[in-house]
Amino acid sequence: MARAYTVNPGTLGTLVGNIRSDFLFLSAPATATVGAEKLFLDFGVGSAQAIVLRGATQVLAVNLAAATVTWCSFDINLTWTEE
Repeated sequence: MARAYTVNPGTLGTLVGNIRSDFLFLSAPATATVGAEKLFLDFGVGSAQAIVLRGATQVLAVNLAAATVTWCSFDINLTWTEE
């Protein structure tokens, strides 16, 4: 099941490890430039192994380190299979 939050959830669970960490510059509205910033995280492409979640308690989260971003939005696409 996919979930989306409009605010930071109360608890995030126990971090087992980071899969990937990256930096994305988010311009403030007064200094916004033309065009959107883009960050692509592809897992399972080519010979790379896809992320596998086992059981109802495992989660893959896009986390902004508890920061609240009010001046932009995110467009996140994902594909999953249940096997």
